[in-house]
Amino acid sequence: MNSSDELFLQNLPDLSENNDIPACFDLIESNVKHCNKNFFNPFKYDKIELLGRPTKTIEDIDSIESFILIIDFPFCGGGSGHFLNSIIEKYKYNQPFLILRNIDNEIHLFLNNEYKLTTQLSEPAAIDFLKHNTHKFQKIFVNHTLGHSEHFINSLFTLDKEVTTITHDHYMLFTNPNPSIEEIKNKINIRENSFINKFNRIITQNKGNLNIFNEYLNNNQEIVVTNLPDYQKSLNRYENDSSDKIVIAVIGDVSHIKGYDFVNNLFNYINANGLNMEIIVIGNIYHCSVKNRSYKSISEFNEILIEYKPHLILEASLCQETYSYTASLAMLTQLPIVSYYLDYKYAIINRLTEYGKLYCFHTMEECLNLINIHKQPYFYTVEPEIYFNSFWDNYFLTGNKKISLNKNIVMMTSKIIVSDKPFSYINYRSSYTTEERFAQTLESIKSTRQSIPNSFIVLFDNSVFDDDKKRILTENVDKFINVTDDVDLNYYTNDCECKAFADIYQQIKCFDYFLKYIDFSSIGTFFKLSGRYLINEHFNYSSYENNNIIMKKNHLVTDRDYYFTCFYKMDKTNLLNYFNELKYIIRNNTKYVTQDCEVIIGSLLKQHDNFKLTDHLGITQSISIRSVEYINERNENNI
Repeated sequence: MNSSDELFLQNLPDLSENNDIPACFDLIESNVKHCNKNFFNPFKYDKIELLGRPTKTIEDIDSIESFILIIDFPFCGGGSGHFLNSIIEKYKYNQPFLILRNIDNEIHLFLNNEYKLTTQLSEPAAIDFLKHNTHKFQKIFVNHTLGHSEHFINSLFTLDKEVTTITHDHYMLFTNPNPSIEEIKNKINIRENSFINKFNRIITQNKGNLNIFNEYLNNNQEIVVTNLPDYQKSLNRYENDSSDKIVIAVIGDVSHIKGYDFVNNLFNYINANGLNMEIIVIGNIYHCSVKNRSYKSISEFNEILIEYKPHLILEASLCQETYSYTASLAMLTQLPIVSYYLDYKYAIINRLTEYGKLYCFHTMEECLNLINIHKQPYFYTVEPEIYFNSFWDNYFLTGNKKISLNKNIVMMTSKIIVSDKPFSYINYRSSYTTEERFAQTLESIKSTRQSIPNSFIVLFDNSVFDDDKKRILTENVDKFINVTDDVDLNYYTNDCECKAFADIYQQIKCFDYFLKYIDFSSIGTFFKLSGRYLINEHFNYSSYENNNIIMKKNHLVTDRDYYFTCFYKMDKTNLLNYFNELKYIIRNNTKYVTQDCEVIIGSLLKQHDNFKLTDHLGITQSISIRSVEYINERNENNI
């Protein structure tokens, strides 16, 4: 080994003898389920960072009859946090999640990572809480045990519920979640009273993980080997610059266990020898002169790729990863990956060997040779869409209970940010600015709170908001559904000339994402309100406390039956049929393309025996495509 290799490999573990690590697992095969690797159910998910701590609070969960209990660590981020966020964001519309985290020796409770319970519990109080609410748990999923005591984790196994965990890292075996190779080989910092064999099911992301876990398992639990929900597709191809400089990318936060010495030594060697190479860490690296750019979303990750145009990826981690989302991103760039050879990195090597562009090295000379030989003049960005295989749907889509909600539901359909595409009858979509429409929506929400007692506002808007607007809307309603990646939805609301289909399709998606999981028999009244329209002082709630469908007819239109659809009340016993009929309209939209929404909805609802008309809705209109002066001239502002 020459001096450059000594510089490069300093502070790395001695891997000359690692025969204590088993070469393969020998679990009883009947206990191991290998799930289908085919991914489907794509889910638009651009965020990488852990979602912010919930700012909205609730007093209790008494009104929620059923949920999945999640045990998690504090807001630490990383792959474990990213995994849980993607699971909750996809499945929370089907089944609520109650997440328990130990923060500063108190158990904090979170609902769907959106709400925080106002009361924190001591550990004994939390255990007592779980015992008294066991009947509400569908199942218990332990995402991570960091922060929780062994006594608390062991209490989960006394609740007579299925308890599943996942091998995000090695914290259930070692006191260090990211043990070094010496710790693994020599069984240093092993937990004396590991509870790993008490779980009913253990999910692991790669068969290679069982090389380590197998030694500590007693073969009594079901073991599921399945890929995590993950990004699966490359997006657009980009050519590199014609410059001779080779750009080497390292993906992820680079700590000492994740290859800090590895990267820093290579950086110093490149500079000391005047090599025409550059390292860019797409992530964070501290106390080091290596250039780095962090990212919080796949969009930002793609922007960094396009800016620096790397020629290959360096895999520098010394960590015994159980999966590695950064490896997924690396492969999706379709760049060559050069990796220091560590034969104990079972899961990573298993994954990367399926990738046709992996090249391993032992020395500095081999590393530099591989970089020069395999540098590539193009790369791909990453599609910001996560794919879930059937295992996750089967596990988290419980679907056997509906949510009891003793509230008066107001379904508010909204499109605050409109496109510049014309409607069939006018060449613009709104005479108001985005800021005006945003302010009008907040006023609409405020008037609803003031006018409808015990209201539960479900706001559906598929505009792409900045973080501040999204936060404000979320804080002001009970359920904000902000789906921005649905191709059909975006077509109907942004491009389609038929305005009726936009409103109808938004209602359908509001049902699909949330309302279909509500027990409609448990609610009070149900209203449909168009965003930005105000409930005014003439509104009389008592006139709606009945089992009727109530609309107002627009008598100014005389050539057809024309009903106001900015506000109407539904009969809760007919809601399921109503949404099914809306879906029929969309499936057969060519029959309705020339009709106004006010005709379509009115014709649909007036067929029912309990359909009633009212002379006064108590609504102040805010019509987008006519001036206030025009409205006042026709006396159409208040209806």
